[in-house]
Amino acid sequence: MVKALRAFVHLTNSQGGEMAVTLLVGGRTMSGMLTPNRRFLSWAKEVTLRAVHEKGQTKFPKIDMPSISKKEAEAIRTEWERVERETKEQDPDASSVSAEYEHLCLRNAQVFAPFAIKGSPPGAGPPTAGNPVSLS
Repeated sequence: MVKALRAFVHLTNSQGGEMAVTLLVGGRTMSGMLTPNRRFLSWAKEVTLRAVHEKGQTKFPKIDMPSISKKEAEAIRTEWERVERETKEQDPDASSVSAEYEHLCLRNAQVFAPFAIKGSPPGAGPPTAGNPVSLS
């Protein structure tokens, strides 16, 4: 991961904030809200439990995932501080838990087809949108 992007990922994970990003990954343009990994994990757990309840049928909401709430952001900051404290107790030489978060999560991501980058035909949109996407 590029150093600047790693700094943004650390900021969202440690502070419970979000920021809009556009990335070029493997020749594809992706846009979305960089969101804390903890939030994505909660969402993934909810979807999994829903699938179990519906006997294997996974249903995604038709609406975008809302912005992070103040309460959720505070919980993420508290969790980050706890994990950092425990990491330093186990390894006093550890500088941060950032190495534990070598991936990022986007909410309401859009992945654009290559033709959409150079001038897409009228009405062409992204092939996927509306659901968080984990990128590694």
